[in-house]
Amino acid sequence: KFTAKNLVFADGNPNAAVMLVGEAPGRDEDLEGLPFVGRSGRLLDQMLAAIGLDRTSAYIANVIPWRPPGNRTPTPHET
Repeated sequence: KFTAKNLVFADGNPNAAVMLVGEAPGRDEDLEGLPFVGRSGRLLDQMLAAIGLDRTSAYIANVIPWRPPGNRTPTPHET
């Protein structure tokens, strides 16, 4: 939490029928302040498009809103 550059809040439509939850932001997400924007974001966009959806038809968040130090897995205490 103290080494993160930004809090990464949820993005998309909070009233959507689909909610996607990631573990924690990575480096790219920490820099941009948005969830799923790096390589994982490109993959997510392709997966959503394959089922006829896009980011405006989903609500996207992470379990914790900051990048853990060293990009490690969040501890149970942090979640």
